[in-house]
Amino acid sequence: MRDRLTWDSFATLAVRVSYVGLEFSCAMVVARLYGAQAYGIYAFVSACIAVLAIPAAGGFDRLMLRDAAVLRGQDQLPKLRGLLRLSTRLSLAISVGVALLVAVTSLLLDRTHPQIAAGLRIGSLALPLVAYARIRQAAIQGLGRVVVGQIPETLVQPIALLLLLVLPASLTLVGDSIPVLAYIAAVGIACVAGVAILRRVLPSGDAAASAQPGSMEMLIRGLPFVWMLGMNTLLTYADVIVLGLLSEPSSAGIYRVASNAAMLVAFPLTAVNMAAAPQIARLFAQDDHAGLQRVATRAARQVLAASICVAVALTIFGRELLGLFGAPFVNAYPALAILSVAYVINAAAGTSGYLLIMTRHEKAAALCFAIAGVLNVVGNLILIPYWGVTGAAVATAFSLAVLSAGLALTVRRKMGLHPTAFSKAAID
Repeated sequence: MRDRLTWDSFATLAVRVSYVGLEFSCAMVVARLYGAQAYGIYAFVSACIAVLAIPAAGGFDRLMLRDAAVLRGQDQLPKLRGLLRLSTRLSLAISVGVALLVAVTSLLLDRTHPQIAAGLRIGSLALPLVAYARIRQAAIQGLGRVVVGQIPETLVQPIALLLLLVLPASLTLVGDSIPVLAYIAAVGIACVAGVAILRRVLPSGDAAASAQPGSMEMLIRGLPFVWMLGMNTLLTYADVIVLGLLSEPSSAGIYRVASNAAMLVAFPLTAVNMAAAPQIARLFAQDDHAGLQRVATRAARQVLAASICVAVALTIFGRELLGLFGAPFVNAYPALAILSVAYVINAAAGTSGYLLIMTRHEKAAALCFAIAGVLNVVGNLILIPYWGVTGAAVATAFSLAVLSAGLALTVRRKMGLHPTAFSKAAID
């Protein structure tokens, strides 16, 4: 178990680092070839899609990740096929409704932010594709293919996006909407890749119709995940969205580059979470409290050590990194430093969030994410008019620290585990 966790963590980290490199390459292509304003619109629209994809998927992606791991351990894969079909049908209906609502709501921005409004209408087309793809990727990861399940979103999609961005520019087709259109096409390509991978890793067979829950039951089961993941995603992207609405699109783009760079500090946690999630679900199903503590302690220590190293590197070379996008982006260095510290604090809390999600304590986790999400939105609304990009970073950093403390304390109270890197539990 220990070797598998370590291997999956390192492999996931490698995939995520590659993803960051590709994302930065895409950002530089947009900023250099299409201009700061085009990148700002792209950053705003993609942030909105990331937030709206949570309700569009109905929470079924995280539900699928947990249930696939449990059903795999119980050798009941026919049930998984039934859940997959029902989740797909429901998520497609929800995502189309959300996309239509976004398209109609964007009309309200036509007078004040016409370019952003147009981008939102185009970007809403990606929502059904994102929901469809995420459910399949979650099923792949739940089946134990942790690294393979990330390939469509982290490798296929950004590579496709990079090619789709370079091609129009090489043909002198330059416009503010082209990056958003390229994003939609890249999501579609990643969706096809996810379907192909799932067909290879999921054994053939018929779905167990009798094991399928009703549609209403599935919607109710998915609601806590929608709320929790929605608040978590809002915590990540509220700063970019509020900046885009209260300032120029270019400010949102400049901040987005700094925010993405700071997320490098969070990637060790993301990697370990991805690797540990199926193990946590399986150990909980087996009522192995000691095993859960070992996984939590080992994961937290690995995450904190790696995150500190990344944060130090960003502190030293952050200005040079931001300068690759152009001189205006260097002004976001204070925001980069502030967010880096916040992600180190978050790393110290270990896999607290996934410990709650994978052990059927998602409602308690949802409350923590809700408090942090509201704090982030309110903080951004208050601080951005005074401090701009730096104010967005301060608001996000504070809400992230509150979330980290809240999740760790909730794990301690609900599960009796010490999830932080400072636990004295033995891991051998």
